[in-house]
Amino acid sequence: MSLLATVLDQRDGKKSFCWRFGSSGMRHNGIMIAWIVVSILSSLARLFLGPCDHPWWFGCSAGHRTHSSGPRGLPLIGNALELRDKLWLFHRDCTVRSLFLTGTCSRAHNVLEDVMYLSALGQPILVLNSLKAASELLDRRANIYSASGHPCLIMTQEIISGGLMFALLNHVDDRWRRSRRASYQALTKAAVREYHNVLRKEGVLLASAFLANPGALEKHFQRAAASAIMSILYDYPTLETENDKNLKEILAYAERTSRATAPGAHLVELFPWMLYIPERWKYEGNRDFTQFNTLFESLFNRVLRALSEGSERPSISASLFTGSDHNQLSRQEMAWFSGVAGAETTSTTMSWWALAMIAHPEVQKRAHIELDTVVGRSRTPTSSDALPYIQAIVKEVLRWRPAIPFALPHFTMEDDWYNGMFIPKGTICLPNLFQFNRDPS
Repeated sequence: MSLLATVLDQRDGKKSFCWRFGSSGMRHNGIMIAWIVVSILSSLARLFLGPCDHPWWFGCSAGHRTHSSGPRGLPLIGNALELRDKLWLFHRDCTVRSLFLTGTCSRAHNVLEDVMYLSALGQPILVLNSLKAASELLDRRANIYSASGHPCLIMTQEIISGGLMFALLNHVDDRWRRSRRASYQALTKAAVREYHNVLRKEGVLLASAFLANPGALEKHFQRAAASAIMSILYDYPTLETENDKNLKEILAYAERTSRATAPGAHLVELFPWMLYIPERWKYEGNRDFTQFNTLFESLFNRVLRALSEGSERPSISASLFTGSDHNQLSRQEMAWFSGVAGAETTSTTMSWWALAMIAHPEVQKRAHIELDTVVGRSRTPTSSDALPYIQAIVKEVLRWRPAIPFALPHFTMEDDWYNGMFIPKGTICLPNLFQFNRDPS
């Protein structure tokens, strides 16, 4: 007799339980349910019964732990709640209690150790707070931390993006190698020069929008960033307003993936077996993939029509298609390769730049003087103009407020040690860009 499976019967509007038996061997559903149950029990056993040489198990006393100090978590769930807050600001004296009661941590943010240990429902997480630690682990020990690329972000990559987002492909995946080859082909120095006119045009339109409606900076930045990126990717006409249908879908995609990749956003990242449990979040993710796949393929097909008619202009999509014999990407892979990467991060950086200029009018005045001296008032700036002070402002904004506080996570492929701290296989490592940029050294 096979495993017993319980099925909820909704007939006649009544909830009743029926029993299913397999006459010869286990049925598929029985195997799946058994696998899920075993996974859950294994997770619980790991939390309570594990040996103390693995520091994330709660059965270990503090004296046996060999991980770095981090914010104290709650019983069983550990630091799972903190993953959804401003994790890049946390340090060892943060506690759930202090955050809930005061909204802050008990000490200054500049006392972070170069690595910080967290545990979320038994999953070990190591936050790398210094460039020194990141260089040692991710560069010098790349065979342990980086050889296989990034851990699979199930919600973002496998569900919302259908496994097609280039930035999240595993480095041992053949699609990653083909996509990387295509990126070299599409982003040569000669190809990039073709897009300077697009940026100059968008700069003029952005300045004009400021004059017409100075109170809508964020909308202006979103429109300009998305318009420039779509022109470069798909030779798409300039987006005149923020009401463009494709623009709204692009911003929705950027916002959706940004939320999904945030640490702690979805428990399925910590417990992959949840992927096999029917839940609403999976339905919503699959619906999102259908919507965004239709968007990207329609934009890519627009480029193909222009190519067939001989009316195309330089774009990354056109470059990908004409070089498809070399890069060996499918049409769907090319459509998703182009995507809309950078729309949200670019507009976010411009918003922080505007705030910095408002807060520091003396810097804005000096930048204005440099523009008047180098460019004058009879033309617009070009990429060939030497504007070192303005370039320094841009770099400082990127340092001060990185659009993404964490770089892509990595998995440890085997057990390791760092400065006397044990790092078990399967630990998620998060490079903390926000803290890298605040390290005086």
